[in-house]
Amino acid sequence: MPPAAAPRVLVADDDMVCQRVARMLLHRLGVEAGVAGDGAAAMLELQNGAAGVVARYDAVLLDSNMPRMSGAEAAAAIRAAGYQARNGGPLPVISATADAMTRVGGGGGGGALFDDTIIKPFSTGTLLGVLRRHGVMVVDATSGPGQRATSVGTGTGMTPTAGGAATPPLASSGAAGALAAAAAAAGSGMPALGAGAPVAVAE
Repeated sequence: MPPAAAPRVLVADDDMVCQRVARMLLHRLGVEAGVAGDGAAAMLELQNGAAGVVARYDAVLLDSNMPRMSGAEAAAAIRAAGYQARNGGPLPVISATADAMTRVGGGGGGGALFDDTIIKPFSTGTLLGVLRRHGVMVVDATSGPGQRATSVGTGTGMTPTAGGAATPPLASSGAAGALAAAAAAAGSGMPALGAGAPVAVAE
């Protein structure tokens, strides 16, 4: 019997540092990650999944403030399109935001559009709990680095990244410095990210 396919999660965020951190956290959980730079690009990736151009996703993480199409606008479009997860059920739409008012049932961020909310900064363990809550079968974050290589999608293509690597915590302040640190880490051995360590990311 062939092994089960790795779960797939689409991350929509216009901040490159946030994208990188989310990808690495998902990698620790054995999850393949697709990346979109804004809500419109996320919709295109989901359309490609529905058309069979790429594999469907098990969940989508949407940043709140993105150009062209915000997280709330993308969530509304996903609901209207009726996109399904790979298990055939409705695609879980999760808000990834620094604004606690965007949580489900909260105020002004379109909370009712989301199935759940994960507040930045968040830890690997928090991400694990949110994904499991919506039926995404992921490995325990405390069992060590993920065994599968992460795939990063932009548009229709999926580009594999190095397996087993983890990113150091990156602060949301000083985005240019954080990007430089991330680039430096990518070219050298990066220390493993602790399973419960919160990672500060910006909107």
